[in-house]
Amino acid sequence: MTLFCSGDHHLDHARIIDYAKRPFKSLTHHNMELVRRWNAVVEPGDTVIYLGDFCFHNSEHGFQYWDALLNGNKVYLQGNHDSHKDAPVQSCVIKYGGIDWWCSHYPEQRYRHNLCGHVHDLWRIQRKGGDVIVNCGVDAWCGYPVNMQKILEEIKKAEKNGVYPVMPWVL
Repeated sequence: MTLFCSGDHHLDHARIIDYAKRPFKSLTHHNMELVRRWNAVVEPGDTVIYLGDFCFHNSEHGFQYWDALLNGNKVYLQGNHDSHKDAPVQSCVIKYGGIDWWCSHYPEQRYRHNLCGHVHDLWRIQRKGGDVIVNCGVDAWCGYPVNMQKILEEIKKAEKNGVYPVMPWVL
């Protein structure tokens, strides 16, 4: 079992392609490519901590439709575009690699290590004092969920190089 994090898919959100500068021809292309990328890396036995903004609250297809298309066991945290009934959890703490990680849709500095979505392509990893905040949204990771081992590797690499770039979209 692998542990992943992701967020900010905004499935069925008609304006997300323009808003987030995503390189898709249509909303259908956007939605199906994000499903394809998810299932390309997440196996049925994996777990995904989903950091909010899964599908538009008045989505044409609805939460259950999109959830059923995606591999893995999902823990949905509430984003500012999610229904309270579909994503009732606002935040949580997970332990991975001997580290406690604060998980929330918003970039909060609650623990030494924090996982979030919400900021789209503004940044991928941010340091504040001795704390680190990792943006796990799809706009920072080329449309893919990111596994926790990769997050640890990217933090170490960024500390060494002093660079924290987002991964641009590639179709």
